[in-house]
Amino acid sequence: LPDGLFSGTSDNIVVDIGDNKFTGELPTSFANMSNLVSLIGAKNSFVDSATIEDVCDNTTLLVMDCDACECCEVCCDGDDGVCDFQLDVRIVLGYDCGSWFQHCLQGANDFAGGVY
Repeated sequence: LPDGLFSGTSDNIVVDIGDNKFTGELPTSFANMSNLVSLIGAKNSFVDSATIEDVCDNTTLLVMDCDACECCEVCCDGDDGVCDFQLDVRIVLGYDCGSWFQHCLQGANDFAGGVY
């Protein structure tokens, strides 16, 4: 990943670079970003301890493979150190069943035997 990635952005940033076979380290610019709300970087091949400590301190949701992140708490309880975290962006961003999606609520009773 290039150094300086997202460094010119002042809005809140949610980064999902998971499962992309990235290698090396995270950009050092991530350490200076107080607006980095979420960083999902699991299922890559980052070097051990690739996650800079300031990223740990500044990021609300941080999901990395355990070897690449000494401060990560999400997913770092397995034997293989690979995090299989699935993020449902629609729910996190509040778009789940929004008024813009007209058919969303029609299937709300799926588990109760309802039909579309």
